[in-house]
Amino acid sequence: MKRYTYPKPDQWPEILSRPSRTLDDIEQTVNEIFSEVRSKGDKAIHKYTELFDGVTLEVIKTTPREIKLAGDSLSEE
Repeated sequence: MKRYTYPKPDQWPEILSRPSRTLDDIEQTVNEIFSEVRSKGDKAIHKYTELFDGVTLEVIKTTPREIKLAGDSLSEE
């Protein structure tokens, strides 16, 4: 992430601009990721966790205790 401190007004349009992608582009990317996860399993999960989250997971299996704690933390709604 790039930080700006007191940017000049002529820099605002560039700073505020966002890359635009169509829904079709995004859907294609998501489908490719799903396909890779289906074909490569945990290997793909590790790859995309590192890519998107910046985290290297040692274990990706959730324990029964973790599942129970997560469920207990949910509201009835």
